[in-house]
Amino acid sequence: MKISVRALPKALAAIVALVIAGAGAVHALQVPEKGGRFDELVIEDPGNGLGVAATPMASLALGDPARAKWEIFRATHGQEWSVHLDRRSGAPLLVEGKGIPWPVAAGATAASLATTLRPFIASSRSLLVANDAELVF
Repeated sequence: MKISVRALPKALAAIVALVIAGAGAVHALQVPEKGGRFDELVIEDPGNGLGVAATPMASLALGDPARAKWEIFRATHGQEWSVHLDRRSGAPLLVEGKGIPWPVAAGATAASLATTLRPFIASSRSLLVANDAELVF
């Protein structure tokens, strides 16, 4: 198949256009710079983090501090509690059990329940690995 002399400039123009278009796309893939005026307002998407590595509390070594704290919790609130922790942080990912009796006034609202839960969460901070300031109602 022969390429005519008239078609050659068109083919070269198409190739040049593709190269220019491809070079423009490369400039769009840049790492954003830190230090902007809105950086303090950025809320990171928790879904973009690393995967969670869960482990049952019973699989931790007997001398592990996280296991010792949860064993005290189970001794206080019943042995039938099942606890799964994040291997990296020690934070509880899933805690299942018979429940903890909680005094609830008649006509309690979600806001009043949250108010009664805050002291429990504060006293169990090392167990729950949760800062009260991070909790949102």
